[in-house]
Amino acid sequence: MWVASDSGSVPFEAAIAEHRLVISVEGVEVGNWPVEAVQAQVEPEGIHLRLGQDEVVIDVTDRVGLMMALGRSASEAPPRRQRNLPSLRLVVASVLLAALVVASVFATGIVGSSLLILGLLVLVLGAFATSEPRLALRLPFGLQALHVVGVGVGLLAIGMALVAVA
Repeated sequence: MWVASDSGSVPFEAAIAEHRLVISVEGVEVGNWPVEAVQAQVEPEGIHLRLGQDEVVIDVTDRVGLMMALGRSASEAPPRRQRNLPSLRLVVASVLLAALVVASVFATGIVGSSLLILGLLVLVLGAFATSEPRLALRLPFGLQALHVVGVGVGLLAIGMALVAVA
């Protein structure tokens, strides 16, 4: 026998006897249906019983027990707290995505700023090598001073683009 939970609804009793579901309110039988004709589904507000054209929502203290007595598997009667897990996963995924976006914006800004500084330093080095050939500034790998200036301008352009995106 199952009784109503303390949800403020009308107190009732539900019992299964001789393959029939019997629902009584204050000792008066209000429904008597064959178990095989009852379609049951667990929802947050209670168990929805579909009986032909009618639907009754009951909330009992032992939902799993009633569903099993009606011949349904326990998997059709998940506990209430499991029903909110998909929305919790969605919230966690949204927070992680927001953190990733913020981190990428900061990372882009940091990389862009670093490229700006590096570009300025390389540009100054190239300008110095171009304007003072007597100082015998030797560049590695056979680079000429104009190559260094070009690399500096390129780094500045990439750095400005990244800072503008951030």
